[in-house]
Parts: sequence; structure tokens; C-alpha cells
Amino acid sequence: MCLNMLFLGESVSGSRQYGCNVCGKTFPRPSKLAVHVRKHTGEKPFPCRVCGRAFAEKGSMKKHEFNIHSVVIPWSDSSIG
Repeated sequence: MCLNMLFLGESVSGSRQYGCNVCGKTFPRPSKLAVHVRKHTGEKPFPCRVCGRAFAEKGSMKKHEFNIHSVVIPWSDSSIG
């Protein structure tokens, strides 16, 4: 997937800046830019496991599953530590 990413270099404060090639908005991390670019592309890679409704952000999908379908993912021993 093309992120439409443009590395703009360092800001005045010394932090790196990544810019969207579509609208020019800048972000401190490529991952934040990737989430933003989905607004332009309409990509929704996180479908609800119950009803199939798709979301652009994983957290939004998890919130939907919990609030609408009462889906609770139990903690596993491997996630502790």
C-alpha cells in the first residue's frame, strides 16, 4: 500500500515530520500518517468479527464489538508480562 508519505525532515524542535502528499498535513510518526491516509483512500481494513462492518482503526472496531455485540476478548497468559 502506498502511504502517500513524504518525509519532510526535522521540525524546528528537532522532531521528524512526515507529510501527507494529498493534503499536506504533517505527523511525527509514519504510523500516524498511515492512519490519516485512510481518510483519503477510504480503506477500512478492520472488519467486525460479528457483523462484518469495517473500520479504519482497530480501536474503533474493538469499541464497536464491545458496545454493540458485547464481545469481550479474554486475557491470555501469553499477554501478561
